Amino acid sequence: VLEGETTQRLEVTTLRELGNYTQPQSPGALLKAAFCCADIVSLKAEGTLAEQLMQQHGGGFELHTWSNLPTGSGMGTSSILAGAVMAALWRAAGSEYTTDSLVHAVLHLEQM
Repeated sequence: VLEGETTQRLEVTTLRELGNYTQPQSPGALLKAAFCCADIVSLKAEGTLAEQLMQQHGGGFELHTWSNLPTGSGMGTSSILAGAVMAALWRAAGSEYTTDSLVHAVLHLEQM
């Protein structure tokens, strides 16, 4: 960690913790929304978060992101991050996607 940088760790273990992605100031809101938008898990499913992840993917996900740009910089950081995260999640889950589907997913994610 460089001087002046802050590190934040967020571990989501329940669907309730994942479900607050609609609150933009919630820690990791964009990342949480990406997991839902990429259909990695469903907030409406019967099972727990752990059960869904185990059944569909054989276990959980660990995702690391970072940015040196300040929040609200106006430089499109959230769109770039959303695209990178969506592509990484789909790839890790073995899902196929096109550039067009990724662009549309990012537009959808940013409206969630």
